[in-house]
Amino acid sequence: MATRIVTLLSTFAWLSTAKTVRSPTPPMGWNSYNSYNCFPSEDKIKASAQSLVELGLVELGYNFATVDCGWPSRDRDAEGRLQWNETLFPSGGKALGDYLHGLGLGFGLYSGAGYLQCGSTDLPASLGEREDLQSLWSK
Repeated sequence: MATRIVTLLSTFAWLSTAKTVRSPTPPMGWNSYNSYNCFPSEDKIKASAQSLVELGLVELGYNFATVDCGWPSRDRDAEGRLQWNETLFPSGGKALGDYLHGLGLGFGLYSGAGYLQCGSTDLPASLGEREDLQSLWSK
C-alpha cells in the first residue's frame, strides 16, 4: 500500500512540474480543395505555396500546404499501392514535399478514408492501406 501511495504522489509531483505549452494559433495552412476541388496539379500547388510565402502568410502562422483529393492515379501500382498521378504531378510526391519544405512549409496529403476518394467513382482511397501512405513519401 505504501508503495502505491509513493508512486501516486510521485506521479502528481511530476505532473505539477510539467509545463502547459500553448500555441499562439491553431494549426493553420492552405488546402488545395478550397481552390481546385479535386483537380489539383503540381504547378497549381507550387504556385499557391509560393503565394503563401510572398503574401507573408507563413509569418502569420499559415505554415502547411495540403494536397487534397485528385492527386492519386486511378490505377494502383503492381503491388496494389496508391501512386501519384504522373500527368498532374510529374515530379512525384517526394519532389513536391522537398519543394514545399524548401519554402518553410509543412506538407499535408489527403486521402479518403474509404475505398474511393470522397465523391469519386474511380479514384482509389486508403482504407486499410497504412503502408500505402508511408511508401508515397519516398516517390
